[in-house]
Amino acid sequence: MKEERRRNRLSALLSMCYAFVCGEVDRVKPHRFSFERGYKSLKRFSFITLVGALGFGCVWPNLVYADRVDDLLQVLRTSQSRKVRVTALLGLTKFDDPRVTLALRKVLRSRKEHSLVRGFAALGLGRLKDVRALPALRKAAHVRSRSLRRQVRKAMRMLCPRRVKRRSVYLNFEKLKHSGPLSQFALELFVGKLIRHYQGKKGVVLSWPRCRRPKRWHLRRRRTKGFFVNINTKIKDLGGVTKCDIGIIMARYPNNSIKGFYSADAKGSASPSHHVIKLLVNALFQAHVQTIDQFIASRR
Repeated sequence: MKEERRRNRLSALLSMCYAFVCGEVDRVKPHRFSFERGYKSLKRFSFITLVGALGFGCVWPNLVYADRVDDLLQVLRTSQSRKVRVTALLGLTKFDDPRVTLALRKVLRSRKEHSLVRGFAALGLGRLKDVRALPALRKAAHVRSRSLRRQVRKAMRMLCPRRVKRRSVYLNFEKLKHSGPLSQFALELFVGKLIRHYQGKKGVVLSWPRCRRPKRWHLRRRRTKGFFVNINTKIKDLGGVTKCDIGIIMARYPNNSIKGFYSADAKGSASPSHHVIKLLVNALFQAHVQTIDQFIASRR
């Protein structure tokens, strides 16, 4: 009798743990009434199991972050179903990763892609506040598909302000270069961090009303000074040592006359990888931001 009761308790315990981990809460209730003794200790144990499962669920997304992005990018590239590709796009927009913005801009520029997928790519770029997508959005705003044009207009409203305050500074990030292994990833990461830094900064604008490319008279009308932020990223593999060199040329917009040049590099004792590149770019970012801030302050 005792042996049978012990087995019943163990079976109910395993079922309860499985239900907690898998999220099947309804399965837990029937097992709670199958215990005659030791119910309080079991209830305490099940609560600990629930807390552990929730903690594991919070940590697990960070552990598989890179794999999830890679899997979604693979689905976006290879799936034959446009609905599946749209689902992959929606999943990618939840990640703050340079590979995501690269993939979305590529989908938006592709004329072979279905207009539904291109439209969701435009919305994703708008939600991610990627002003580097403005040239592609301007071209997509004149396609034949009405649904695509509607989505592009929504994305533009997310990216561009209604008006620009007087005596602001306009920064343009269109002229970018890169060379070396994973250099495009490093460039996207660095420029993305710069854009996020200056999007909330007072007196600095990264886009113009109606998402048009401002001309000289637009800037004069608002008494605004414009500058190109020309960025060149070089990654070198020096036999087990990764060197990251980031150079910035500040030039007047729109005539591109050079006003300042800044360069910095960092090294890591490992072969080029996404993790190493992130560490090196983060090490160089703050120094470059301080230099650009000083340049902007001196030109006002």
